[in-house]
Amino acid sequence: MTQGGSSEVRGTRGRPALAPATLVAIAADEVRARPGISPSALRERLEGLAVAAVSAAMAEGQVHERPTPWRNAVGQSRLRPGLYPGDGSARPAVARLDAPELRAARRRAGLRQRELADALAVSQGMVSLWETGRRPVPPGRVDHVLAVLHRRDMARAA
Repeated sequence: MTQGGSSEVRGTRGRPALAPATLVAIAADEVRARPGISPSALRERLEGLAVAAVSAAMAEGQVHERPTPWRNAVGQSRLRPGLYPGDGSARPAVARLDAPELRAARRRAGLRQRELADALAVSQGMVSLWETGRRPVPPGRVDHVLAVLHRRDMARAA
């Protein structure tokens, strides 16, 4: 229960989420408006409302879309769209991460090269190339690398 006495459902990362009662109310309204609607049609309608909500949030600058690294079923590194808070205009200047800094940060976080590679959706060999300085960490990945290392370092410190 929250301080005001109402229940609040927590979504990912502890943020408030759409309460199940709200979803039930929306579904009930849709059924009242369209008696006999099939479950699949109702699901499509609710998905459409979610897409509209995301589009509105993007239009208002509350979220923005940018490529996010991931690994497909056969282990290949790919990029797919991901949603992030804000309008995307306040991105910091491109940071650089040199080889000794990367190795030291990985060790502080208590990660092996393979574990870091898995978290970043790259191969262990690529992490090795970055750490030896034979390849630079791509500027577009520096923020992600630092975020993964920071999260692991903070989790280890706790």
